[in-house]
Amino acid sequence: MEKSLVSLLTENNLTLATCESLTGGLFAATLTHIPGASQMLKGGLIVYCNEAKRILAKVSPLTLEKYGAVSEQCAREMAQNTQQLLKVDLAISFTGNAGPQAQENKPVGLVYISLAIQERVISKSYQFFGSREEIKEQTVDAGMELIEKVLNEKFS
Repeated sequence: MEKSLVSLLTENNLTLATCESLTGGLFAATLTHIPGASQMLKGGLIVYCNEAKRILAKVSPLTLEKYGAVSEQCAREMAQNTQQLLKVDLAISFTGNAGPQAQENKPVGLVYISLAIQERVISKSYQFFGSREEIKEQTVDAGMELIEKVLNEKFS
């Protein structure tokens, strides 16, 4: 899946950046396994704690206070701000709870992914199951599928 995503972005001369919380850089690392990924992947932020979300990803303290880190609102700000900070065509963000216990009164496996593309932000929520690693892997796969789906609709 990652190979087709790298090809799709490269063929359309699109750049991508990531802003990762629960995945801890796994999405970007997965893409870097593919030769040629450097043509489209411009960089990424790992914002595991709220302080990093505020300082690096410029998430509003009010968003974190009102909705929490595991929220659509936080994911949207992460994606939008990363797109602007790294000056890319697309930015994808991941925030959620990989476990082992509930966080912010939100269940293990609850994940929000946002994709900023041009002036648009698409957000999805997911409920994944399994170990921490399995939840992270499912999150990465869902992020790749989201980008491919949006780009295939745009370029079909």
